[in-house]
Amino acid sequence: MAMEYGVFDILGPIMTGPSSSHTAGAVKIARLALALCDFPIANVEFHLHGSFAKTYKGHGTDKALVAGILGFSPGDKGIRTAFETADAKGLRYQFIPTDLGDVHENTVKIVMFSHDGNQSLTVIGCSIGGGEAVITSVNDYPTRIDGKSPTLMIEENDNRGVVAKVSTILADAGINIAAMQVERKAKYNLAMIVVQTDELPDEQVVKRLMALNDVFHVRLLNYVL
Repeated sequence: MAMEYGVFDILGPIMTGPSSSHTAGAVKIARLALALCDFPIANVEFHLHGSFAKTYKGHGTDKALVAGILGFSPGDKGIRTAFETADAKGLRYQFIPTDLGDVHENTVKIVMFSHDGNQSLTVIGCSIGGGEAVITSVNDYPTRIDGKSPTLMIEENDNRGVVAKVSTILADAGINIAAMQVERKAKYNLAMIVVQTDELPDEQVVKRLMALNDVFHVRLLNYVL
């Protein structure tokens, strides 16, 4: 399905680098991936697709992606020395040109690993122009996350009543749901609920969600681009 964007999605950002799509957008993709990751990252793979794969060195996309994983903003001058900073911190990284299929030309799959390799998270995102970015997949679940509002990602067993219980917990906490998306592997199988909210859920809300019988993981994206 084609994505639709407004005029404000393509206005140029304040940034360091030669290209809003290949630099600022790449930083934002990686920053969102970092924000979604709930373990310290020791090793990261950047699987580059399309235009990213062809021009990532010349346009500084490689440095931008590493900078984003380090938590830098698009306007940070530290992007230029991101490799040196990552090396000093002991962060391992590699760039792998690949074909991700029928996706946006400026797409990257980011695979993050913990120190012991027992934890990993896979995030796919694309740079849509003007320095804007969207996360389109998390651990193979389709998403549309732009980092502009607090977002809960709730992995659960696809049983009856789970969505209603999640909605009730948020309502009881005075949190308004701006958008909700449910993706599942198969009927009554593993699923993910992605909830964008107007207010930031606190730790108690996350604990209540985790206490639900069918919920086995909750991620809170409380960083807003």
